[in-house]
Amino acid sequence: MALIEGELDELVAASIDKCLDNIGRGFKSIFYWSLENRAGIKRIEIANKPDEFVSYLDRMFSSGAFMVKEQMIEELCSDLGIPRINNLAALIKFAARYQ
Repeated sequence: MALIEGELDELVAASIDKCLDNIGRGFKSIFYWSLENRAGIKRIEIANKPDEFVSYLDRMFSSGAFMVKEQMIEELCSDLGIPRINNLAALIKFAARYQ
């Protein structure tokens, strides 16, 4: 399936939104504020900066990052219809090539 420019960015961000909603809607706002102001990554830029995004998740969630990343992997695979890769950054990069 060919995507128009920017569409993958929004699909990835929407999948991440769903995972963050499971943690809490209020938390989602705080998370995105922190991601942008502390890591310099806007919500819509996650698909273009997967390594930086995952690094930020590891810093923010520490030992809980594994569970958050697992949920994000499941959501992305389901939403984008792509095969599972057990590395979130690699999965996002694969999605960009796959689409």
